[in-house]
Amino acid sequence: MKSQKHLRGRVGVISGVASDDDDDDDDDVSYGEHGRYLDPLRALCQTSQTLRAVCLPLLWERIHVYYCRRNGPDHSDPEVIRSRLYRISSGLIENRTLAAYVRVFNFFVQTDNAALISKLIACLSILPNMHTLSAHGNIFEFSRRFSQATFPQVRTLFLPACNAGYIVPCCPQVRAVISRARMKGWTNLVGLFDDAGDTLEVLDGFLMSPEIIEYLIETTRNLKVVKFPDWVSPDTIMLFKPLMKLHTIEMVATHYHHRRQRQKPKSDGELDMWMSAAKEVLAGHEGRNGQIRGGKRIRMCYRLIGYDPAVPAKFQDVEVD
Repeated sequence: MKSQKHLRGRVGVISGVASDDDDDDDDDVSYGEHGRYLDPLRALCQTSQTLRAVCLPLLWERIHVYYCRRNGPDHSDPEVIRSRLYRISSGLIENRTLAAYVRVFNFFVQTDNAALISKLIACLSILPNMHTLSAHGNIFEFSRRFSQATFPQVRTLFLPACNAGYIVPCCPQVRAVISRARMKGWTNLVGLFDDAGDTLEVLDGFLMSPEIIEYLIETTRNLKVVKFPDWVSPDTIMLFKPLMKLHTIEMVATHYHHRRQRQKPKSDGELDMWMSAAKEVLAGHEGRNGQIRGGKRIRMCYRLIGYDPAVPAKFQDVEVD
């Protein structure tokens, strides 16, 4: 097997960490909680064959490449990020052993470079065990080139921006789609889940109009979990009743009293009505245990920052029979 140093030189980034000897650490990318373990794992891989066999898969389990300086505002060179992503893709295509270790791939890069996008698509297509993908690039080039790509191995899809929906049709076996755009966008989801309708089980972070809910009822027959990032009315919740496999409804909303909201509860009684509506929707549905009784959950977390005596903060997390 090639030495770890050689692999680092060829690929350039291991799980999102700059690895070229002449790279500037200040120009690093963000890799979240996982990043603190990468240097020890890299060192252990070079200690012995036994430790290498254990640590090398952990080192390559997660790959993150996106702009974010550790301290202060982002001043990373986009060309550096693009170069690193190209080297990751090339290295994994050449070394299928490492490709088999990848479970999570997260990229956020702005480019219209056809060679890079093609290399990235080829790389994602040969990662047999990649179950989670978080992907975003400039919408025009990426949506056009990803339209012919397919990643059937993906089970969980994170959408970091409201114009990243082009990646959803590429994942026909996806089970959970999670939006990180929250309030920014997603005015129309109709048509987005046509290919994943039979497998989709979790929708998290989307606000939905009655037209979108009607589309989901017709398309996503196996939807089990719906999580809302903001207040939705009791009438909207009631529209989900035809989804007979739905067993979990969650709403987490934070409102600011001094700001205008698109919609918010008018009184504490409306929060109680929301809970009653959610219970009515789940009545008669199958729970997580596959039975009618038990295994169903409703979670509501509402708080108002500011003064509004009519609508106090409320948190309820209940299991429904």
